[in-house]
Amino acid sequence: MGANTSVILASLGTFHIEHQRRVEEEDRRRHDDHQRWLREEAEREREQKRNEEERRRNEEERKRNEEEKRRIEEERKRFEAEKKREKEAEEKRKKEDETRKKEDETRRKEEETRKKEAEAVKKRNDDEKKKNEEQKRKNEEQRRRTEEETKANEERKRKLEEEAKANEEKERRLEEEAKANEEIKRNLEEEAKANEEKERKLEEEAKANKEKERKLEEEAKANEEKEIKLEIEARANEERGKKLEEEEMKIRKEIEAAEEKSRADMEARKLAEDESARCKLDLDQGIQPVKWPTQEEFDSVRERLDYREDYFHFAITGTAGSGKSSLINAFRGFKNSEAGAAPVGVTETTQEIGRYPDPDNTPPRAWTVWFDVPGAGTIKIPDWQYFNEQGLFIFDLVIVAVDARLTKIDISILENCRRFKIPSFIVRSKANQHIKNVMQDMGYDSDDDDPEVRTRARMEFIRDTRRSFDSVLREASLPSQKTYIVSNTAICALIKAQRMPKDIIDEVDLIKDLLLAAHRRHYPDQT
Repeated sequence: MGANTSVILASLGTFHIEHQRRVEEEDRRRHDDHQRWLREEAEREREQKRNEEERRRNEEERKRNEEEKRRIEEERKRFEAEKKREKEAEEKRKKEDETRKKEDETRRKEEETRKKEAEAVKKRNDDEKKKNEEQKRKNEEQRRRTEEETKANEERKRKLEEEAKANEEKERRLEEEAKANEEIKRNLEEEAKANEEKERKLEEEAKANKEKERKLEEEAKANEEKEIKLEIEARANEERGKKLEEEEMKIRKEIEAAEEKSRADMEARKLAEDESARCKLDLDQGIQPVKWPTQEEFDSVRERLDYREDYFHFAITGTAGSGKSSLINAFRGFKNSEAGAAPVGVTETTQEIGRYPDPDNTPPRAWTVWFDVPGAGTIKIPDWQYFNEQGLFIFDLVIVAVDARLTKIDISILENCRRFKIPSFIVRSKANQHIKNVMQDMGYDSDDDDPEVRTRARMEFIRDTRRSFDSVLREASLPSQKTYIVSNTAICALIKAQRMPKDIIDEVDLIKDLLLAAHRRHYPDQT
């Protein structure tokens, strides 16, 4: 039987450790989610900085285009001055017909060359325009996706709209660049017609246009990379949307739980009002009332007794002098004379509830706290107020310690335990002393134990105790429950795991049933 108790204690400890491990894993998962969210926020900030840098570069490009336009205007003015000078020189060239024919041939060839260059420039500008239109279409598609994401994620709507506006601003800038390019094209065509002898400058300008085309190609590649990044961000937004939906579901469940708690509180208040009316009627008829504690009283008692949700809280109560403190010492593995034991005495030594954590650091005893409750039925604590005054309604289970017989206060405690759905245990301790008294009643006066006489006295004591207690429970209209007959010495030996006592009665069953009842109360979904 001691081995069974060890197995049960070990299994309960393993389950509690596993439960704590799952809680820690859930905390770590939440921490990782939070860290991932912080990384995503940092990435979005970096993306915003990159967009600002791109706007700055576009502004610089616009300024360069204005400078280029100004330079072309200066070139035009210079060309008009040169044309005037050429008109004066043309009168002299009329005299040289042969030279003029050669120059005409040369100009014709140059004209063909300029036309070819102009056509090449026009083709490049058309290609550039097509690329800008493709970029515009891509930006429009990105804006549409952004708007769809906005509908799915209302809390991020403002940021996504800002991104859409930024895309539209970029599109406008691209259109302005296209217009500027068209203006450049027109200027180039006018310059090709007006400036027949500027082949070198045209070649340099062609090189400049090639360089600009290369830059535009690089910008197109950069836009493609940005589009990829936007798609990645869109997927990230979709994942954040899913997380937000999960959080919304969690909040909805919490709201439903709060509403359920509110309904329960309303029912409890109604029940309390009904109970108050019934108590008033009972008082009028001379019947002692049954008082239900309020939520404030629950919280106050839990705070006063240092109640913890992850611990087992066992209360030992009963009439004054029934051996409660000695029983607590036995459950904690102490003798009454050892340091750390609860004080004991002939009179009622417990004036306030004593809190005694179990000294064993191995589960489940490491999570068990024993409470020594002052004796019931004294002058200071009337019978009908005892249960509520001592706050017995917060405990995981209540042990009613009985010396000789069940009293009226014992019955009152058992009734209240049943009313509050708290597991209760009837324990008659001092079994060895009671068995010796029975042996003396049978006429056995020797100091030495006679095994045969002791066995008969033990059986008679057990039979009479259970018959008497069952009779009292029936008279009180309470359901029958087991009476645990124990010896404090045997319990102490079992707890210390020193040896298996030879005269055990219900000690092993009591320890096992106490732990199982506490486990079922804390984990009702587990078997």
